[in-house]
Amino acid sequence: MKKTIFFVVLFAIVIGSGLLISRSSNSDTNNSNSSSVETNSVETGAASVSTTDNLIASEGDQYVDYSASTLSSIDKEKRILFFKADWCPSCNALDRDIESNLSSIPENVAILKADYDSETELKKKYKVASQHTLVVLDENEEEVEKWSGILTLDDLLTATKS
Repeated sequence: MKKTIFFVVLFAIVIGSGLLISRSSNSDTNNSNSSSVETNSVETGAASVSTTDNLIASEGDQYVDYSASTLSSIDKEKRILFFKADWCPSCNALDRDIESNLSSIPENVAILKADYDSETELKKKYKVASQHTLVVLDENEEEVEKWSGILTLDDLLTATKS
């Protein structure tokens, strides 16, 4: 009986020690990851880092996730909002085309991906009724042009020239 109690207590101590070591190791890993993220953002010269917006906006970024702060901080002649839905096949096709042709985006153009499902106030502001809508904005964030259904980056860039 005493041997059984001894082994149960010893087993509990071993398991408890293992959990403490595991938690300590995870905490150290998380702390080192945080340090490397901060270091990377300083080393890359990012203008701003926002974990809630899931983007890093820096000079030269041509295709980024939308946030109000990102939109106002981008100093480009043409800013285009792309109302994109993850469930929309044509949105995803345009997204893939833009991603694979980033170098084709002129320096004076920035495209901001706005989530069609969650950006309800933005949709109201620009009277967007369907996903896969693109809105060109002026320097005061007022609508200049609007299109729906453009399928390629080339088509979008051609439309913005007119």
